[in-house]
Amino acid sequence: MKSYVESINKGAIPSIESSWAYICKNECLKAQEDAFELYRKTIAEEIASGGPFYEQELKEFHTVAKQNALDNFTKVAVGDVKEKFLDDLKEKMKQKFQQVKQDNEQSCEQECIMFLRQSYTDIERALKN
Repeated sequence: MKSYVESINKGAIPSIESSWAYICKNECLKAQEDAFELYRKTIAEEIASGGPFYEQELKEFHTVAKQNALDNFTKVAVGDVKEKFLDDLKEKMKQKFQQVKQDNEQSCEQECIMFLRQSYTDIERALKN
């Protein structure tokens, strides 16, 4: 508002179009951040119940979280730049899912190692007896 008043006082005509684009950018950025936070929280809640998970389970968690995030984004985002922010959001979710998958694989590997160590100890003890 301040810049509009200053522009008008100086005899210039403020550009409403650029202001609208600025508002759209800000709203889309906020919508993107909120949607990604919703995605992140939803995934975190799902995997907090335990693990490691089968890949299909992780995909289901991802699908539900992604759909919730996309729904949230589309309700709030406005303007022509909406698609760019939507694409960026999808990419961020994809990267986060890859990270979750890697963490799950490491957890699975640790579980397998612990199982093998325990089983090996039991087998070794039985053989010695």
